[in-house]
This record gives sequence, C-alpha cells and structure tokens, in this order.
Amino acid sequence: MIHTLRPFKRKNSSFAVTSTLEISKKALHLQFTVAGPVDTLHLPRIIERPNCFQHELWQHTCFELFIREALNRSNASLDQQTYFEFNFAADGRWACYLFSGYRKRSADLIWQAPLVQANAEAAKLIVLIEIPRLYLFRSALEVGLHCILEERAANGTRESSFWSLCHPRPEQADFHHPESFCLPVNLGC
Repeated sequence: MIHTLRPFKRKNSSFAVTSTLEISKKALHLQFTVAGPVDTLHLPRIIERPNCFQHELWQHTCFELFIREALNRSNASLDQQTYFEFNFAADGRWACYLFSGYRKRSADLIWQAPLVQANAEAAKLIVLIEIPRLYLFRSALEVGLHCILEERAANGTRESSFWSLCHPRPEQADFHHPESFCLPVNLGC
C-alpha cells in the first residue's frame, strides 16, 4: 500500500512524498519516493560504501521511521511508551535510538546495520531501506513515517520542510508526538 506524506504548514510544494512498508520473515522493507525537482535538495553524495551509524542526520534531508508496540488505548499512558526512532540518509548513513517515553532517549542501538540504498534522478529520489526484524517488537506495531527535505534556494540559502503521515500538533512538526504513530502494522509472520 502506498502512503502519502504531507508537508507541515506548506500549502504549495513542488514535491510529493510517498512511502511503502512491508514486513517479511527477516526484515521490514521500507521505500520512500520523493517526486519533484530532486536536484534542489541538499543530498549527501550517494557513494558505494558500507552503511554506517551517524548522529544528527535529521539536520539535513533525512527519512525517518518511528516504531512502537500497538497499545490498548483504554489503559495506556502514551507519553511513557517505549519506541524506536530510525534516521536514514540517502548515502547509507543511519541511526537508531531507543526511547523510554516521549523524547526520553535512553540508548543508541547499533545491533545490526539496516540496508539503505538510494537512486536519484532529475525528478525522483527513491530510498530503499531494509531493517532486520530484531529491531521490531513481537506484537502488532504502530508506525510513524516521516522525512525532512532540505532544499537549496537559488540564493544559496537552505530551507527544510517536514513531512509526515499526520501532524497532530498544529503549532509545530513533532515526529515524536504519541499521535504521530498513526499507521497500524500487523507483523503477520
């Protein structure tokens, strides 16, 4: 199924961002597709090298996945929920963090590197990601799919836009917000 990400507080954008997510017995497979003037995005050079862990990828063009166990909403405290945050750059760099509650980072996780591959053309960027199942919870999931697009303007300045399946806070983009985990996923394997 194709999921459409929406920009935060941007009525007109020259980009369209979609994502697909599938689960196999060995991995979670994720694809982000950015359609539009990709040559205006600030992207790291896509090079042939092993994937490596790096902090603060979100400061530039970055693709993000947030995962938590599905909750029984009647007796759960959403702001105390454990969750993972994954960040992916088009050149293969990645990061994974464990949170013990809303924005309470408790660990950097470097168990096994996800596979990140990208292909950039003039009007499309496709980022393929494969995350080993060991990062997934054993039950049904709630997922947030997000990206940050850093655009270069003709005058050399850069401006970031924040894209998500849902933006629960009207005053700011907040990918960590408990209601940002708006896509239910059945592990089914």
